[in-house]
Amino acid sequence: MLSMCLEQIDLEQIGTEDLLVVDAMITDQLEIQQVKLTRTVALNSNNSMQPESNAQIWIEGNDNTRIDFIEDKLGTYKTEQPFAAKQNTNYTLRIITNSGREYQSATSIMTPTSPIDSVYAEFESFPTVLNSRGGFFNFYVDTRSNTQNNKYFRWFWYSTFEVVVPTPSRWLWTGGNTYVIRERGSENDSLQVEICYNSDTIRQINVKSLLEGEQEVIRQPISRFHSDSASMKRRYSILVKQYALSEESYRFWSLIDESTNQGSLFDIQVGTIQGNISNVNDGGEIVLGFFEVVQAQSVRRFYTPRDFRNTSFREFNPNVVSCSDEEPIAIELDKIGEFMEANKEYYTLCYFTTFPPAAIFCKIRCAVCTEYANSNNKPDYW
Repeated sequence: MLSMCLEQIDLEQIGTEDLLVVDAMITDQLEIQQVKLTRTVALNSNNSMQPESNAQIWIEGNDNTRIDFIEDKLGTYKTEQPFAAKQNTNYTLRIITNSGREYQSATSIMTPTSPIDSVYAEFESFPTVLNSRGGFFNFYVDTRSNTQNNKYFRWFWYSTFEVVVPTPSRWLWTGGNTYVIRERGSENDSLQVEICYNSDTIRQINVKSLLEGEQEVIRQPISRFHSDSASMKRRYSILVKQYALSEESYRFWSLIDESTNQGSLFDIQVGTIQGNISNVNDGGEIVLGFFEVVQAQSVRRFYTPRDFRNTSFREFNPNVVSCSDEEPIAIELDKIGEFMEANKEYYTLCYFTTFPPAAIFCKIRCAVCTEYANSNNKPDYW
């Protein structure tokens, strides 16, 4: 039976103690791998954890490999080249902070992961006075063919949805009375703001242990959002990644989940849980975090409102915002610069009319999809 150290600290102590937090999961996917380092803050603080910068980080394998991590942004360290962890190889995480403190993880070896059998969505009706057809979209995962006889699982999910504005800006003001086209399909297609894509990586703690005699994962809840959000207005995609965990890893993440409010390693801790990372020269120092090497199994699914036509859900406005009450403004061509200098925080150039010749300006909130999404570039998988 694997064991781990669970140490509780009173609130006064954690309010003053400066603890290192390590988020380090390495996968078998050939990709840029990442490690995050932060420091805890006082329980009565409104600040998030502070990044731990200027550290040296590397991974050692018993096959004589060494993978170095370079700081990409404050507290976030990435490999310079894509790297995939190998099966049957022991890996150890090494850290030297800017202050000279040296940390080392316990050895980690990859646990093979059974594939996902299915990812599916269901609509749960929840009518309100304002929306009689409203409700929740619930997403589940099944792993029925547990070929690796896994007992402990963890899931991450990544969501992307399409965002469209009702009166898109097809021209970009460049100063004075000048402008360039930015319409979809034009030579400046990369500037278009009609259709955007909003993506999120959800790394809340979602773990499960199979009970004695259980061999299947059935209807494991993954994600849930309300139909009033913008996610299912046009097209939505969810990528689910499944990982098999060791017993020690599962117990660590379960305890973290129980001791936090939001289900994340970076939430303020009610108590302190020792993981598998320690100070090489001070065994009494508490380090929050767990280093693990995992095999990823993933499934991506796409959904549109039509997929739920047999439920009570209806989407009557495919645009991210309603602008039926917003009237565009017509400006003479030689007064474009004057108008924009006074209104550039509120209006953008949408299109032109010929009779009479004029520039038509729309509210930014109705015309620029990047106001609601983090990219105007279509993902490769879309």
